[in-house]
Amino acid sequence: MNIINGIRSYVLDNELKITILKNKIDILNYTDIGHFDDEKIIIKTNYKDIIIKGNDLVVSKLMKDEILITGDFTNIELRWNMKNYILYILKSKLNLNVCGNNIERFIKRLKNNDIEILNIVKISDNEVNIKIYKSIKEVYSKFSKKEIDLITTQNIYYEDYIGSMGFNIEISKGRKFDYLAINNQKRELQNKEVRKAIYYAIDKKEIIYNIYNNKYMASNFPLDYGCYLYQNNEEKDEYNPTQAKGTLTDAGWNYRNNIWRRGNSKLEFNLVVNSENEERVRVAELIKEQLEKIGIKINIVKVNNNIYNNYLKNKNYDIILTGNIIPLYPDLNSYLGESNLSNFNNKEVSEILKQIDSIEDKELLQQKYNRIYEIYKEEMPFISLYNNVNFILYSRELKGDLSSNWYDVFYNIENWYKIK
Repeated sequence: MNIINGIRSYVLDNELKITILKNKIDILNYTDIGHFDDEKIIIKTNYKDIIIKGNDLVVSKLMKDEILITGDFTNIELRWNMKNYILYILKSKLNLNVCGNNIERFIKRLKNNDIEILNIVKISDNEVNIKIYKSIKEVYSKFSKKEIDLITTQNIYYEDYIGSMGFNIEISKGRKFDYLAINNQKRELQNKEVRKAIYYAIDKKEIIYNIYNNKYMASNFPLDYGCYLYQNNEEKDEYNPTQAKGTLTDAGWNYRNNIWRRGNSKLEFNLVVNSENEERVRVAELIKEQLEKIGIKINIVKVNNNIYNNYLKNKNYDIILTGNIIPLYPDLNSYLGESNLSNFNNKEVSEILKQIDSIEDKELLQQKYNRIYEIYKEEMPFISLYNNVNFILYSRELKGDLSSNWYDVFYNIENWYKIK
């Protein structure tokens, strides 16, 4: 078996060079030896630690910033500690220049194709070059010059750096999910028709266009990112201010003196938002405009992060603009389960949520989740808004199925190829 001849990493203005031979590792431009014994050596630089494990390890100092390590190596690991997340280029036997943020997944994918790589680097008959860029701007520049074939990003302004032509793109919903938690225990908000009217009055497309550069994706439910348990992917946009007004009228509300009234009640609510999240503040302001167009009065309450978290803890709000990072495994407890932020209580939903943990039959599980969704649509205890988006930008010379999932951007890499 041939071995890796060299790995070169470039960090800022200093070049860290690591040359790996069968029983020798030469390291140039290191900063310190953090640990040393005959089974483990840690070499430190400003931006990473090189952890070498094996047997009978010996360190010899060659020059001021150069050392030679000999012995029987079992594992070589690079641990990144840059403040800005590492972006990299990998050259595989497919001759791909790949830049992204999931190096471990890529390595597992290579290992599954009979390439021996453990952790970051393991002796192999294939060469892997890792390059580190000091900024995302440099990565975009390299991509524009076709020195990188693929990058992944969640930056909604990537076109400001590379334009919108000359490359292909795959998009998918990300895990960042924002929604309005409506306090179902508040007097007027106990009425599901009021909650539905709020839902119909919110134009998600306008929010995404104005606040998120038209790069986010509207959401109708926390599981509508492609989860197999969500069976309503054909659902259309239901923004309809006329229907919002009709829903209130049918529920006995009357619009007079520029506000909806019923008896001693009127539809005027406080909307809490974290003042330290500028994008959400702008979203709240736009939602206020949209709701007031149909006669629902909104007072925006902008609070700092500490007070905002107290609101979430105590749930003493009318409506709050919040969000979650959706877990990898489907979980609706934070939205509909015990202690949910909407103070929503439904016996049937609670019972289903208890049952699903023990259900193994896929079809039955889908039926249970579908029933939860039906109840959600009928009750509208909270309002799903949008998800961020994962962008895979890649060269037109790169072919194959480049669709990915949350687990692995290199999901189909064995079928990728380049054309000249």
